[in-house]
Amino acid sequence: GKGSLIARMPGYQHEKFAGLRAYFGFMWAYPGKKLLFMGDEFAQPREWNAHAELDWDLLAQRDHAGVQTLVGDLNRCYRETPALWSNDNDPDAFAWLSAEPEDPCVFAFLRTSADGSSLGCVSNFGPYGRELRIGVPISGEWDVIVNTNAGRYHDSGEPSGFRLRAVEVDDADAQDPAYLQFMVPALTTLWLRPA
Repeated sequence: GKGSLIARMPGYQHEKFAGLRAYFGFMWAYPGKKLLFMGDEFAQPREWNAHAELDWDLLAQRDHAGVQTLVGDLNRCYRETPALWSNDNDPDAFAWLSAEPEDPCVFAFLRTSADGSSLGCVSNFGPYGRELRIGVPISGEWDVIVNTNAGRYHDSGEPSGFRLRAVEVDDADAQDPAYLQFMVPALTTLWLRPA
């Protein structure tokens, strides 16, 4: 067999769960249809087997219950955010965002809906937190609506959502009209949208 997603994640147990949560946050925000095998929605370590029931008793453990809560939150936000599905097949509705310093472990992109609303996704798949400067299309307040490292998914104590301020760029030759500067923890995905 190929194994479950959690079993294929590198690192110690807490890193495996953080990596899986970050990956789910990235996957739900990235264009395309979403597909999980049974049991992945709560990080069952055993590969799915059509001849056995799922290991539901794992939900008594905080990490497994946290993944299940995250998947529920991602599904809810996905339904409520047209930028994630209304233009799924339109390449113009997706744009990579510039991130400084450049880092092969960091991915940042913007999704735009038919009505012009947008959602940004910033993922740090590296083992260390990163202070990033992310180019965005508009200045002003941005709300973090998903934080895969939030305390509601494991024992981090981090908030689920918070507000950031995008600063307008004075340079007329700049690639982006504004930027956000903030710390992204290791193995974390954040979803942001203009307030």
